[in-house]
Amino acid sequence: MAHAHALRDEATLARSSADNRFDFPSRPPKSPAEAERLVVYSDVSGTTVAIDENSQEVTIAMVTWAVAHEMLHALGVDHHGSGNRSPVRWTQTDPPWAVSEDGSPIDVRLESEPTLPPYALAELRKARMAGNFPEEPFTVAVQHGEMSGDEHCLMRYAGAWAYVPAGGGPRNRVYVLPNERDHAGTGLCTSREGTGHNSNHLPNGLPSRYGEASTNGCAGQIRVSDAETTPAR
Repeated sequence: MAHAHALRDEATLARSSADNRFDFPSRPPKSPAEAERLVVYSDVSGTTVAIDENSQEVTIAMVTWAVAHEMLHALGVDHHGSGNRSPVRWTQTDPPWAVSEDGSPIDVRLESEPTLPPYALAELRKARMAGNFPEEPFTVAVQHGEMSGDEHCLMRYAGAWAYVPAGGGPRNRVYVLPNERDHAGTGLCTSREGTGHNSNHLPNGLPSRYGEASTNGCAGQIRVSDAETTPAR
């Protein structure tokens, strides 16, 4: 069965979901013969900051990243996982300050918090987060999902506003401050291992943000011919 493909990045998802133009297939093709065409929306434009194989920040054209990402799907390469909550809306009420996700109450914390009495911690969270959530829908990432694994890989999505922490319950969320959000990659990973924010060896005892990938390394998934054996994923 052939599939049409589309870029699923934060900006395009927010714009497209509003008018129902976003139509992502149930799964990427497993071989070139299953890919009939690749679609990159015309509103994918401008530049974005990405990280190269040396963990250096580089500026790239969004359409360049999109085409490379979708061409790799056509060669059988999967995302790093699945399950991101997207799109969601957060709303705030005050007083007392509280946050809801799609109408359901959630418990939101910062990624790195000092040890404080409960009332002081609540005030700190309000001071750092209140009024800073986007009005448009956005993505909440999950463990071992689309944003997990090697940060250098271009098959990994990036830049979530928030995520479900490891071991967290259905109401637990971690808000990522704007200057701490991760960037897209420009290379191909060779294992499930998380790097950068997804590493298991972060300083100051911070846990891995999204964990290791659910799929094997992307470089080993490439299938340029249907005559080849499908690689393990």
